[in-house]
Amino acid sequence: MTATDTTDTADTADKRFATVRARLALRGWMLAVTAGGDYLATRWGMVRWLDDLDDVERFAARIGA
Repeated sequence: MTATDTTDTADTADKRFATVRARLALRGWMLAVTAGGDYLATRWGMVRWLDDLDDVERFAARIGA
């Protein structure tokens, strides 16, 4: 793997995160990354812990975001 490949992968992950975060925001959810690298989706005092970006995308699809 070259340095370019690593950057492309990081850029892709950043874009995926930004996209799903925006989709969730349109449905009233806030998405954050914890210090441990987990994801936290919150809305109206409800909290949903998600392990990785794939889980976040599945959750977003499940709630119609």
